[in-house]
Amino acid sequence: MRTYSIMLGSTNETKLAALKDAAGTLQEFLATPQIQCMPVKGSPNPMDDEVRAGAISRAESALERLHLMSKYEDDIYMGVGIEGGIVHVQDAPYITAYCHVISDAGESHGAWSAFLECPPLLLDEIRSTGKEMGIVVDELRAKSRIPWHGGAFGTFTAERYTRQMALKDTIILAFSPFFIKFD
Repeated sequence: MRTYSIMLGSTNETKLAALKDAAGTLQEFLATPQIQCMPVKGSPNPMDDEVRAGAISRAESALERLHLMSKYEDDIYMGVGIEGGIVHVQDAPYITAYCHVISDAGESHGAWSAFLECPPLLLDEIRSTGKEMGIVVDELRAKSRIPWHGGAFGTFTAERYTRQMALKDTIILAFSPFFIKFD
């Protein structure tokens, strides 16, 4: 029986929870995957091309770490990288994330999360202070006495759609091409 060993290039609890949720959804294909995570240094406020590049770099680092571990013949190794940030589309800034998955066979696929229009106040604060988006969102939430959590997505949608939900959907989309093939 094939065993999937999946390494996430992050120790972020929300990313790990989203990966575990997605793996549960994909259980028909992944059976019972071995999911691990590792620290990877990323950019504090990735923008535009840095978002996708950061996710790919995280996935490559995760796959390299798996290769340092002992492997059984039928094991399939997969590195997962997730990077969130701000991407400009048609001159407007959007909060989004990109997930990239690489297998030890060299196959790789990626997917973008939903795009949430970035409030100008958030973008201005990030640019002027250099603080990470999550910290700025928390500060704005506290200052405005907004009770919602769940990252920028959760805060700006009154928890109707949280960061974990967005990442779970994105992870499912990035993994699906590995299992659903059309000839």
